[in-house]
Amino acid sequence: MKLAWVTVTVKDMDESIRFYTDIVGLTVDSRRPAGPGVELAFL
Repeated sequence: MKLAWVTVTVKDMDESIRFYTDIVGLTVDSRRPAGPGVELAFL
């Protein structure tokens, strides 16, 4: 199976990134704004 991407909507971006980096072991590739009150993080 090949997976291209997954979108997850979260309430707290910093807390979610801590989970995915500290617990899951992913690394942050980039973070960028995507509109008013919206931010994208690529891990």
